[in-house]
Amino acid sequence: MLKKYLTILELVFFLLGISLPLMIVQEFWFFRNEISLIYIIIGLLMNGEYLLSLVVSVFGVIIPLIKITGRLLKIQYLDRLPLYKFSMLDIFLISFIIFASKFSIIFNAKIDIGFYFLLASTLIGFLQVVLYIPIKK
Repeated sequence: MLKKYLTILELVFFLLGISLPLMIVQEFWFFRNEISLIYIIIGLLMNGEYLLSLVVSVFGVIIPLIKITGRLLKIQYLDRLPLYKFSMLDIFLISFIIFASKFSIIFNAKIDIGFYFLLASTLIGFLQVVLYIPIKK
């Protein structure tokens, strides 16, 4: 029963994480943009970056949703796939942008609330993988 509630919480945090701003980017001290994962995917599509948009969509939205809904619907086949390995990709990319902004005079990036929801969703998913690994006899 706890696993079901953790999975629902993971799904809620994930949906909040992809829709709320992940980071705030400030350029030249004048321009300020709040960027969410959905905004990134739409922006890539609008700029003709179809392949990159597909990669971000698959690894940032589709695979985590398959993982979470598979766990919620108790689809046993998905438990054998190592989908949890891809769930930290967004957090790694955002961390890289934050790191790059620390060495730039042109722009500054700060983590926003969506990042923390996405991180919490990832940690809940990882916790479930660690706590509920079936013991092989």
